[in-house]
Amino acid sequence: MKKFVILILILLLILLPLSVNCKSKKAPPPEPTPSPAPTNEEQLDIYEGSIVFWSEKGEIQYNDNKFKELLNLCTKEGNISLVKDTENKLRVSHVINDGSKTDLSYDVSSLSLEEAHQFAITWSIKSNEINLYIDGQLVAFAQ
Repeated sequence: MKKFVILILILLLILLPLSVNCKSKKAPPPEPTPSPAPTNEEQLDIYEGSIVFWSEKGEIQYNDNKFKELLNLCTKEGNISLVKDTENKLRVSHVINDGSKTDLSYDVSSLSLEEAHQFAITWSIKSNEINLYIDGQLVAFAQ
């Protein structure tokens, strides 16, 4: 009987660490560290490009005669901004720090608050133009 108990103890000593190791889980690999978000300067080509974004249903009151900044992107070389002004017009301003500036505006007072709207701005210094699109339609341009 003594030999039997010793044999069981030996088996337990051998098997117990194996069963613990089988059940133990390895720690998951660490999550990758996300890269920092690019700055406006890294994303924006002030000389040529496009920006597209949506306003959700009910997000913007288009006929309230209140100022609302929708976009303002700046680099060392210039900036592009889009605002709804107190006259219910969208105003796009494209400024290059060498002194050149292009502006355009479009009356948005008839846009429905009950619908989402897509806005797009395209610009090119090479082609000397800036365009404003609403819901896929060219609504204003300047050259």
